[in-house]
Amino acid sequence: MPQSKSERPHKRAKPEQISRKAYKFSNAIDVRRALENQDQNAQIEALSALRSTLSIKSGETVAPQDERLALVVQWMESSPGAHDIFEIWEGTNQSSSLSLLVSLLSSVLALLSSHFPYHSHGIPIIKTLLSPKWMRKITSYLSGSNELILVSLKLLNSISHFGGGRERKTLFEAFPWDTKTLAKVSHMRRKGKGDAEDVLARPDIRTYYVFFILSFIDPETSSLVKSTFLEQQRDIFLSIFKGLSQDSETDPENWTSLKITCTLEEGTGTVFFSHLFFWLQNC
Repeated sequence: MPQSKSERPHKRAKPEQISRKAYKFSNAIDVRRALENQDQNAQIEALSALRSTLSIKSGETVAPQDERLALVVQWMESSPGAHDIFEIWEGTNQSSSLSLLVSLLSSVLALLSSHFPYHSHGIPIIKTLLSPKWMRKITSYLSGSNELILVSLKLLNSISHFGGGRERKTLFEAFPWDTKTLAKVSHMRRKGKGDAEDVLARPDIRTYYVFFILSFIDPETSSLVKSTFLEQQRDIFLSIFKGLSQDSETDPENWTSLKITCTLEEGTGTVFFSHLFFWLQNC
């Protein structure tokens, strides 16, 4: 006998929907209790729920009284340097867990970076991430799944922009610029949705990579770091303009006007632009 509409089984909820219903983070105790769960599936659900709770939209302004910021500050006061996250990270190799952990740290840094009084909670996290051990982990993920590549680049951007770029010099020195996967990453555009999607509102892998490279010449970057970056990593910088015509319609306008002219130092501009124009003409 066929089932009536009322008897038909409901669609199964997506994992993230389950997580949001199962977890509510009101304070640091809730966060730490959820992360202490030793069951792997429960831990993934907790990380997913916490990431959803702390996520920030592209271009969003975080108010001083934002509940997410208050939660992160309280959490960092009870778990300095986010050591509980690093403990979980060190004990897992599962791609889905790694993506959640990396993405979560990116949101934590973005929230703490929003207001100066809370920078002190973010610096220990960045110091750990920039150590050789953890930087090797992050850069190794650039050859992982697309999701892992994307969140890793998002984390690198969060580090670079934290506190107005206060740790950018250290990041520049710590990042292994000879990583072979960078050439591949620079061409990884989101496929299937055409020009209708604004990649600046929802960045793809290539867009996060371009943001990362451009951060080393933006107005907040010191003159020394700018000139050193352009001198030592000129080929990497110029490579982001190769294939510009393949980007969506929103990209070229932004890529070619993103703070380039106003941030170059005297003495490097002439050489730089001669190379840049050559590359743009041959995209």
